[in-house]
Amino acid sequence: MNGPRRTPRHNPNADALTVFGLLLIVVLVVGGAWAAAELAHLAEHTAAPERNPVQWLSALAKGAWHWPSAATWWAAGEAAVVLVLALVIAVPVMRWQAKRVYVDSRARLLGRDRPSLRRYMDPKAAPVAAEHGAGLQIGRDVLSGRMVRATWEDTMVVIAGARMGKTTSMAVPQVLDAPGVVYATSNKRDLYDSTARARKGDVWLFDPQGIAGTEQPSFWWDPLDACRTIAAARRTADVFATASRPPNASRDAYFDPASEELLASYLLAAAAGGEPVTAVHAWLANSRDETPVHHLRAAGHDALADAADATMRLPDRQLAGVVGTAAKVVAWMADPRLRAWVTDPGDGRPRLDVATLLGSRHATLHSLSKEGEGSAGALTGALTTTFLTEAERVGQASPAGRLPVPVVAVLDEVANVCRWRDLPDRYSHYGSRGIICACYLQSWSQGVDCWGREGMRKLWGAANIRVYGGGTHEAEFLEDVSRICGDWDAPATSLSTARGGNGTAGARTYTASTKRERILDVSTLGALPASRAVVMLSGTYPLVVRKVAWHHNKAHKKAMAEDADGAALGTPAPVELGRPPAQASAPAQVA
Repeated sequence: MNGPRRTPRHNPNADALTVFGLLLIVVLVVGGAWAAAELAHLAEHTAAPERNPVQWLSALAKGAWHWPSAATWWAAGEAAVVLVLALVIAVPVMRWQAKRVYVDSRARLLGRDRPSLRRYMDPKAAPVAAEHGAGLQIGRDVLSGRMVRATWEDTMVVIAGARMGKTTSMAVPQVLDAPGVVYATSNKRDLYDSTARARKGDVWLFDPQGIAGTEQPSFWWDPLDACRTIAAARRTADVFATASRPPNASRDAYFDPASEELLASYLLAAAAGGEPVTAVHAWLANSRDETPVHHLRAAGHDALADAADATMRLPDRQLAGVVGTAAKVVAWMADPRLRAWVTDPGDGRPRLDVATLLGSRHATLHSLSKEGEGSAGALTGALTTTFLTEAERVGQASPAGRLPVPVVAVLDEVANVCRWRDLPDRYSHYGSRGIICACYLQSWSQGVDCWGREGMRKLWGAANIRVYGGGTHEAEFLEDVSRICGDWDAPATSLSTARGGNGTAGARTYTASTKRERILDVSTLGALPASRAVVMLSGTYPLVVRKVAWHHNKAHKKAMAEDADGAALGTPAPVELGRPPAQASAPAQVA
């Protein structure tokens, strides 16, 4: 079944353009023929044409002047020259047109507040810490050609589908732009491979699932470092529980909260008693083991000890439900491959201490995990939470309440590697502490699965910079972006024909008007090419930017080239995978 027919909109200017084009062709042909005849007269001494091309054309038509054969060769030469000139002009124009995309022409309709844009385009206009560099790359404005950057107090959320250039044009450049410590997450090895050797300082790779080919850990990290207080232990227990729960899974009103509280008490007990984190798994396997109660009492946590003791004395079926739910949360502790990353092997392997890492001048910590069987999402989520919480604490204790050197957190695939329920609530606070976060999602729905609808809205609203990089067809989300980009008055022309006598058509009347339309409608946003992104900045109008891959940026390319011989800028030689470094006190650079 065919759709409704659309009446083409008549453009009265098209007729005038057609007439002008035909006149131009006539002038060029007549003028070229007359010029060929004149050149033949001068070179071959043929009959001279009339000085007036119109009179000459009339004489030629009447037979009063005969076209010489020599003029034909001159006319052919003129045509060849014109063709070459046309190609010289047309080829660059065609190449320029090929690089243009439809959305660029729409970008001219967006509002423009140049004073507000200086904050994001001119490093001298940055509000704080301009001495640390220009900021984190976002993309090049398609209108001005200037690079748009996040300043050192901005947080960012990027939504772009798979294969839309998030890593090469944003994540990698942002890691390279960082002036100090960097924490980066991903579910693939590409971000690590692209930046590890170009970064100054020590590079740590936390890869429990062997995504980057890591067969054996070269260091270890204790999740109990973040469980020294009951609040911190509850936060870690929440991250473990969220990572173990499928998206959109319902929570039991009794067993889930009770199991998380028991798990938090056990984590605190293990930290207070000097036990490894895997002791929690053993205590849950033996639900009557009173060791955690003793550790809690010895550390002065009598209320928690009483609560844990009361849980152990619950009826068997009720106790089995609480303990079983908690045991399911820490089931990953039974995997020897994951245990090796969070327990001291006793072989002198260095220990990752997040507080020490934050105190270094240049250090990079990569954390990799992916969903599925054997997922390390609980560990990477806990490590991400520990890093951000510790960075926030250090920033709060620093002069002016912010880190002296900004810390950059590039959280690629954040909904997979860090399902932290409190992240939306804390996100806006990070920029004021000098923690520059960039959360990357493949779709709006991915964030809703992780934090819920209101949580995702809170995260999106808390970011100073919101980027849509294409690749999604979620109409509701695209409609919101379209509304933010605004409307414009599109010119419209209507045609009316007066009825003449005897039923014949009378005079035509064209009426010019305007019609309110979206600047970037849903279909345009859904078809956004991989080379473009729509950037919504705080305090100004949205922009359309061209994504710039790191190998097209001179500064980034130089940073990579300086390490082409395999020696990173000032970094120690990389250790072989699976072999502990020579000195246990120094962190390992993992190749």
